[in-house]
Parts: sequence; structure tokens; C-alpha cells
Amino acid sequence: LSPTSEAQQYCIVWFQKYFATFGDCAPNRFETYLIITARRNVYNQYVEEFKKHNRPIVQESVFSNLWNTIFPRYINRPWCDIPGKCDTCYEIDSQRRSSQDTDTQEQLKVAHHLHRGGMFNLERLRYKRRCAEAIRSNNSYRPTVMSLIIDGMDQNHCKVPYLGGQDTFKDSIKQHITGVKEHGVGLTLFRTFNNVRKSANLTIYCILKKLEDFRKRHGYYPEKLFVQVDGGSENANQYVLSAMELLVIKRCCREVFFTRLPTGHTHEDIDAAFAVIWSCFTAEHCETLQAYKDRIEKAFSSTSLNASIEDIYAIPDYQSVLSDCIIKGFSRMHKEIQTQHQWRFLAVPVDDLFPFGCKTTFRAYSADQVVEFVKKPKAQCLSKVGRYTGLEPVTLYCRWYPTRECDMNRPGIEGLYLLTKLPTCNVSIGSVMTPCAFEPGSCKEMKDCVVEVHRRWQTSDTRANIITSWDTWAREFAPINDDALQYVADQRTRKHFKMPMRNILFRADQYISSSMWMANIGAYSDFDPNFKWPELIAIATNSVASDQFNPRPLVPRIYSVLDDQILLKKQYFQDESAVHYEVKLNRELATSLKAILRRRVGYSGEEPSLSGSKLELVRRIKDDHLLFVILMSRSLPPPDLEYVDSVFRADVTVPEVANKIIAQIETTGGQQVKINTKLIHELKLASPLSTDLMEGIWKLFEKRDLRIANAHRDVNSETQSYVRFKRSLFINDCFIRALEENPEDPNLMENFFTQGIDFLSTHRLYCIDKPIIDDTTNDNYALVILDFDRKSIHHLLPSWIPEDTVVSERTTLLCNLLNRFLDVFMGPGIRGLAWKVSNSFASMKFPPNQTDFDTGIYVFLFTYYAVNDCPIIFDASDVIRMRKILTHWILNEYLPA
Repeated sequence: LSPTSEAQQYCIVWFQKYFATFGDCAPNRFETYLIITARRNVYNQYVEEFKKHNRPIVQESVFSNLWNTIFPRYINRPWCDIPGKCDTCYEIDSQRRSSQDTDTQEQLKVAHHLHRGGMFNLERLRYKRRCAEAIRSNNSYRPTVMSLIIDGMDQNHCKVPYLGGQDTFKDSIKQHITGVKEHGVGLTLFRTFNNVRKSANLTIYCILKKLEDFRKRHGYYPEKLFVQVDGGSENANQYVLSAMELLVIKRCCREVFFTRLPTGHTHEDIDAAFAVIWSCFTAEHCETLQAYKDRIEKAFSSTSLNASIEDIYAIPDYQSVLSDCIIKGFSRMHKEIQTQHQWRFLAVPVDDLFPFGCKTTFRAYSADQVVEFVKKPKAQCLSKVGRYTGLEPVTLYCRWYPTRECDMNRPGIEGLYLLTKLPTCNVSIGSVMTPCAFEPGSCKEMKDCVVEVHRRWQTSDTRANIITSWDTWAREFAPINDDALQYVADQRTRKHFKMPMRNILFRADQYISSSMWMANIGAYSDFDPNFKWPELIAIATNSVASDQFNPRPLVPRIYSVLDDQILLKKQYFQDESAVHYEVKLNRELATSLKAILRRRVGYSGEEPSLSGSKLELVRRIKDDHLLFVILMSRSLPPPDLEYVDSVFRADVTVPEVANKIIAQIETTGGQQVKINTKLIHELKLASPLSTDLMEGIWKLFEKRDLRIANAHRDVNSETQSYVRFKRSLFINDCFIRALEENPEDPNLMENFFTQGIDFLSTHRLYCIDKPIIDDTTNDNYALVILDFDRKSIHHLLPSWIPEDTVVSERTTLLCNLLNRFLDVFMGPGIRGLAWKVSNSFASMKFPPNQTDFDTGIYVFLFTYYAVNDCPIIFDASDVIRMRKILTHWILNEYLPA
């Protein structure tokens, strides 16, 4: 090559533009993938474009050599990667093939980036974390977590006798391999033949057999079980779900998570095991079933994965046992957009609400947030991606359902149950469960195979061992007819019929009673740090139908009807906070910016990237704050709004109604702050908030801080650069009152802080200030923040006016009191009278409060923005709307961000 000619130089420039437009660079690969097409098609496109502009064209051979030499990392996708099952992938690929517009191609790349980083890689990340939890548990002294992934192998690779590509065998037996990988332990390949139907019974059998193996190894069943499957009808059905619930009811497991990966993105680690099986038969014949088994075990002996094969000739008919016990009208949980990708079964106390002691919940995906695409006319799309492609990206919030407000017949109760009665069957000694019926004609196919083996090799002395092996198999294992009942009754073959966990699961009075956890009942590198969530939002709803719990299910998705207003709110925030990000944060040191980012844990538990320039760090902080602002700008979805309104409609003049506990917020010390209906009614319009309700709100912040600290530690504690997450403290107004009485009182530390508190390891102290304490109904709250990192004191007043630069008398008083407190009780690294004092925090823009009932809401907003290190910018409509949103969060005992 001599890329000095004009034609070759033009060709190189064309390559650069083409690869930048059509190339897809995955975060975990060095190669850049192009759409699936032949190189000749790319060359023809190049020729067509250059002919239009009368530019010199190189020959196809030179074109190919330039590609291989200068751009070796840009490769076509394998033909096996053609998308089809996933609707989004199919639509993106179709438009990539049909559109020649550069801008459209750029937005299709963005759409694929969103789809990959915001949906299927997040689901895979969650799966890898479940695997890691099981592997860590398996390496401990007493393993309590078990993780399984189940998948079936392509039957084209499972025929015996197999004679390679040069010859054929007329009547080969069809095998089906169901692989079950137990993470941290090994792989079990369950081999069935053409007499055993691929169904829910087979999936249940494989799970129960692995649980039985776990008990044989350890003497007990796992406390937590993760089951990962694809969306095949043998896995995604009500019978498998009911069997998972039965495991919890019988106290074999405390908690079971049943998860499936999204359609079209189900390839996982177990597929690599199937590749080992396929590769070991590409160059060798396999004439017998025993040789097939030996060949596989030999192939895995050279890998790090322990593998074994178990033959199954008959399985129990679990479906017939379970069918009469499942709730009626159970549907809409495995079809298209209604699909629920994760189910959780949790042991709870037996009572009238959960008569068998298992609470079942479900959600659309295993991640808390994913990106979905809604196909719309381009003119109706708001995002840039949608306006070019017609694929509108939406951030989908995934909640566990049923929530406390879903079922009006069970108000305040989350979860449901699938089994209305316990399944039973004959478990007496010598009895057997009813087996699944054999496939009609399967026995004849087996006999035809044996006959063909005799016909083909009976004259060959060197193949006599093949005939002997098949005759032994037919005599000891194969059924003599298509009657499964006769097979399990025959003394010759009865021993091959296994019934794992039969006694414990299908005997009404049998339960596990010795598990240590029962005393507590009731009491991947694919992450892309530059990924951005779409601004438009939606929520997955309780769309699973059942006659008892959800006879009229909602539509599966509720999209925000205020998207345009949310975008206006976002723009208002960006305009008002521009100085904060462009000036103030740019003046900060990079270490200070990283400290802000370290306190953020992503929605999937990942820590934001700390690499890059100061401008990139500021951009990440701003993007994170914009997500928070969008969350604060959205209104409640209709089902949540209806539940809040139903609580507000309750008659609190009736003592029983007023005193009913509708939320119990657990604090760090294990105590509970109980919220009754009367307290919640303070959040209705034009009502001031009492100190009791403010205490509950404060505990929500404390619970949020603990949740983030735990997630931060779980994800990052093993990294070499891990920096311990500094907790924040939330103290009610009693602390300020005691401080006013005597800031040097030796009982202050004992009364308001846990023993051994290290303020050097504390981020901030948030205190409620209520200057007027004679009248407990007077609405006069303010917020005090002690920032231990920056050694500053902030006193935020709802009546603050941005133009007012004079520090109030109250602020000066509190500053003096707090400095005396710090000087007496804090360590050498904190004490001192030089702490800065301010009536503002970061950037602030809000309407001064002019009511006598909203200061509690103002303090809540101040605190929520401050714990996110976000500029405090909101308007009067946010104050009004926040009352119902805060009510919903209190009822759910959870702050989402």
C-alpha cells in the first residue's frame, strides 16, 4: 500500500467518517462493531457516494487492504448477532440499514447506547451481583446463599449416534440438555430424551434436585435462593412461580428471587458451557449415549468448571399437583410489555393476610431504573433521539408490587400470595408421585434407533461394543412403551424415577423447623460512567391480573403527562444555577469535586467515575443534580395519588381511625417512629406540621443516609481506592433548645448522640430549629447545618430573601452557641471559633414563605436538596405539590434519591 495517491487519501477520509457514524464502541471491548453487512455492500456505498461528487475511486482490493491495515479494529458484527427477538434492537438495526442520513445514524448510535447501558447491561450487572453474593457465601464457613442459572441447549447438537458432517444416521435419538450452573460450585447437565416433554415440570425438577444436592453437601437448605432463567414457556409460567413460593412456605428458604433477562438479551455465562459441549463434537464421531456423556465430562475436565451429567427418564407431574392450588385469574405476567422480570418470595409470619407465611412481590425489571423506548411519530417526540428515529427513550422506575395502596381490600398491606391451599400427594413409603406422560411415539423412536444400530454395525467386528452399549441401555433404562405409569411401576426401571424434596414439599404437616434464620421472620464491568438517563419518565405498574388481588389491572406503564412541564422546570433550574456550576464549582479543587461525587451512589449501586478533568467532574455533578430535579418535579402517578387521597379522606374525628398506625419508620438503633392517620393529615393543604411529624420526616433522612452508606460500602469496599462513606446526623429541635439552655451541659452528648460518635468521620449535622416553643402548633421551623468537612454553619430560614445579605440575630445567636458546643465537646481537628456562618447554602432561589403553615415543607425541601449537595432552587408550586409526594414517601417509608 502507498496511501499517498489522491484516491487512497480520499478513501481514508471516507473510512473515518463512515466508522464514526456507523461504528458502535462497546465499553468492555477494544473493537468497534459495524452493522451486520458484507464488505462488498460497504464498498458499493463508498462507490455510489464518490460517483455523485466525481471523486477518484480505488479498486475493491485496495479498499479492503486499506480497511485491514489502517482500521483493523473496525469489524462487522457476526451474522449470528442479527437482532430479531428484541423489538428495540430490531428497530435500531432496521433504521441503520435503511437510513443514509448522518444525523439519524448518530442518534441511532445514541439510542443503542441508551438501550445497552440503560437496560440489558444493568440487568446483567444485577445478575452478576447475585452470582457474586452466592460465590462469596460459598467460600464462607457456613454457606447460606445459592445462585442458579438454567438454560436449554440447542437440540441440533444433541443427536446420538452423531457421525459428523461426512455421514448421517437415519434414526438418531434426540436428547435435550438442560444446563443448571450453580455459581461457585459447578455445572449439572440434566439429559432427557424424546419421551420427556420440555415443560414447567422439568424446570421445577432441576431446581429441586439442585436444592437437594445443596442439602446433601451442607446438611441444610440455603437461606437465600437466586434463580435465573430465560423467557421460555417452560420457565416463565405460574407453576414454576408457585413452586418457588412453596419452598418459602415450607421454610426451605427464607427468600427466593426468580429473575429472567430481557427478551433477546438472555445470553449469559451458561452459554459458554454449551459452547464447550458443541466444540467437543465438531471433529469426532459419537456413536453411543455413554460415549456422549464421557466426551462431555472429559471436555470439562480441562476447564475450571466442574461438570456432571444426570440422565432423566421420567419426572413427577408437578403441574397437576399445583394446578388446583393457584389463585384464579392469574395472568399478564409473562407477555410482552406486561412481563415482570423479577419475582421475590419472602418468609413472613403466618396470619390472616398471608395464611401460609409467604409474601410474594414482583417488578418489571431487577434494576430500580431502566431505559425503555416508546415508538412514536417523530413530530410527537420531545428528545433529540426521538425526533430523528421515532424511538422516544423513557426512564422507567421499577417498584415492587403490589404496594400498600394497590389493593383496597388489603389497605396498607404490600404483597400477595399465589397458593390458596397447600399442594399434597401420596408420600407414604413405597408410593410414587404421578409421572408426566411420555410423548406419544417416543418409545418407537428409541426402538427404531436400536434397530438401526444393529442393522448398520452388526457386520463390523470393530463396532461390536457399540451394539453392546445400546443393548444395555435398552434393557436397563429405556421404556418399553409410551406408558409413564408403567415405567415407574416396573421394578426394572423404577429406580430411575427421582422425586426430589417430595416429603417436605407435598406432605401437609411437614416443614423445616431447624433453620437458624427462622427466628428473624417479621423482625460487571459493563457499566458506563458517562451514561445519562433520559429526561422523560414513566413508572411500571401493578399490571399482573388475578381474581383475588387485582381483578382490574392497570395498564403496564404510566407515562408522565407533564413531560413538557418537567422540561421547563429543568430549564429554569439550569438558568438559575448556571453561576453555581460554571463559576463556583470551577473554583473548587478537584479533590473537593471528587468528595461530592463520592457521596453519590448510582441507582444500581455503582459509584460515579472520579476520573477526568475538572470540567468533566463538574458535568457529572450537574447531570446528577438534574436527575434529582426531574424527580422532584414529577407528580405522583394516578394509583399513588389515589391512595394518598384515600388516606386524606379518612375521618380523623373517629379515635380508632385517627390513631391507626399507617407507617413505621425504623431508625438506626432499631427503634420505630410510628406515624398515625392524624399525623399524616397534617400534610393536607394549609396545615402546619407538628414536631412529631417532623421527627418522622427526619428519620426518613436518617434511613436514606444509612441505605446509601451500605450500598456504597457493599459495592466499593473491596477496591484499593475505597474511601469510607461519611455519615450525616439528623437531630430534632430538642437539641437546639437544650443548647440554648446550656451549650456546655455535659449531658448533651449522651442525650443526643450515640456513644463513641466520631465527628471527624461525620459529614454534616442537620438540626431542626424552632425558635418559638411555647405554642407547639406555631409553624416556625428553620434548618441548621453544621458542615464538618468545610467547617461552616448554615442557618436556612423559609423567610429568607436573596437580596438580604445581613445575618439575622437568630443566626448569630445559634452560631455563638454552636461554636461554644464545638469548642467544648469536639476533638482537636474540629474545635475552634472560626467556623464560617451563612444564611444560605450553595445557590438558593425560592419564594420567601408568607404563610403560617408551610415552614415544615420548606425545611424538608432545604434538607433534601442539601443532602444531595444540590442548589436549593424551587418555586411555590413545588411547595404545594410536595405535600402529597411527601405523604406518599412517608407511607412507603422511603426517600427515593
